[in-house]
Amino acid sequence: MMQRLRCIAVLIFVSTSLLAQDDLTMSYFHGGDFKIRFGLSSSLLSGIGARNSGLGGVITGFHGDVSSTIHHPAALATFTRPAMIVDMTPSMMFSPYTFADIDAEVESGVDSALVDYAIPQEKLSYPGLNIAFGQSGFSGSGGLVIPTNYGQIGFAVYRPLSLKLDVVGSGFSTMIETSKAIGDAVTVVQFATTMSSSIEFYLDTRATSFTFARALTPKYSVGASLDWFDSHIKLDANFDLEGIMLLRQEGAVSGQEYVFNDPYDESIRTEDGEQNNLNQWANGGFDGSGWGFKLSSIYLPTRWISVDAVFTLPQELNLKGQFEFVQNSMPALIAENLFSDNDDDEIFDVTELSLAKPTATEQFINPSADHMTLKMPGSLVLGTSLRLGDRSLLAFNFTQYFGELSYSYLNYQQGIKFKQGMRFGASFPFAWYLSPETALLKFLGIKPLPRLRLGGGFILADEIKSGFSYQDLESDRTYSRSGLIIPAFSLGKSFTIIPRVVADVLIFSIPTSIFKMSFHYQF
Repeated sequence: MMQRLRCIAVLIFVSTSLLAQDDLTMSYFHGGDFKIRFGLSSSLLSGIGARNSGLGGVITGFHGDVSSTIHHPAALATFTRPAMIVDMTPSMMFSPYTFADIDAEVESGVDSALVDYAIPQEKLSYPGLNIAFGQSGFSGSGGLVIPTNYGQIGFAVYRPLSLKLDVVGSGFSTMIETSKAIGDAVTVVQFATTMSSSIEFYLDTRATSFTFARALTPKYSVGASLDWFDSHIKLDANFDLEGIMLLRQEGAVSGQEYVFNDPYDESIRTEDGEQNNLNQWANGGFDGSGWGFKLSSIYLPTRWISVDAVFTLPQELNLKGQFEFVQNSMPALIAENLFSDNDDDEIFDVTELSLAKPTATEQFINPSADHMTLKMPGSLVLGTSLRLGDRSLLAFNFTQYFGELSYSYLNYQQGIKFKQGMRFGASFPFAWYLSPETALLKFLGIKPLPRLRLGGGFILADEIKSGFSYQDLESDRTYSRSGLIIPAFSLGKSFTIIPRVVADVLIFSIPTSIFKMSFHYQF
């Protein structure tokens, strides 16, 4: 959390870092206000339903569960009657102030960025951040199983990955002062800017699975599924900058004032293609789709024990579209030196400032590509489960992953490479009077048959990055932070609400959905 906040601080104060030179002074800084909302939901590791999520993500032991359409096709072979499942995932947001002292982190970032400036304390205002993060709500996930004389047919729709980021900022203001000498005359330049920003980023990947399962013998079943993935990405970011530049002779009280984005500025010849626009923007979108494949088997040495294997091919989605990145910059601003390791490279070269056209800007359209690649990992899961009764279960899974969860665009790649994982889960009955909804059902004359589920485990992974600022590293041009441990923990419960309808509740789970409900109906 603290590392992410540092990244936010860098993004907010990058404009002040551009001006950190000995020949510049800053007389005013106001951090403005920023509202940030980040939502994420993923069923990549959990699929549909809330049962396996409540068991820590294990996929074995769910014979007779429609969610196996996604997790474990062979498990559908036990169905003798049609069944369906419907999911509900509500939107839930939390404040990070519960977990970290964000104000102190932001103030530290500002102080670090402005350490070279003697700004009067009464003119320094720290940014105000209103941050919330959590689970993006969605509906429409579910599945259906239909037994036939030739085997069991399954169908499911779900969202492997959904991400949304919204940022709205206003009131970020600075005033800097520098000078330019021409002969014996010295011109003092005062430059004030105010920025308003809005960022909307949206990624949504939907999946549709078609599954077939068949029991080859009373103890051995196989199944396979074809998965269709459809992904959409949208970016709309705007940074509106208003600026005023005042030029005066050294020692003079008044001078000439110029306003950026002023269509009536006589020094700017728009008919010759000149401009005085400071705004920046990035927008566009990508769309793409592709197929995935899953194969699984179940061996039942006894009616209480199962030995399971599930193989999933890695998926790679090639998305088509376009992003447009447009910058309007002053010639005196040398943005590429922001990434220079040479301390003598200046970010702001006052000698490039034209006193005749001080607000003149140049437009740069950054390189873009018409394709982007999303990768999702494949895996081999080996597991076993032991049933201790109609409502009691112990399960264990070992997973070897292949590939990575990442994206690549313009020779830049970032993501997580999963390596191995272990999951365990347990399900057991509990007394109906220990939960309010089951107590109510009991009062209404319904046998709730409640079950409590809990699970845990971990995934070993590496963070991978390549391209851009990582180009000068090792020969493979890849930065990797290895040894990441992604924990998994979950708690859930199930109960019958009416005959043939069972409600499953995921009370809490990491790293997948925080809260989810599903309803399982057998025809």
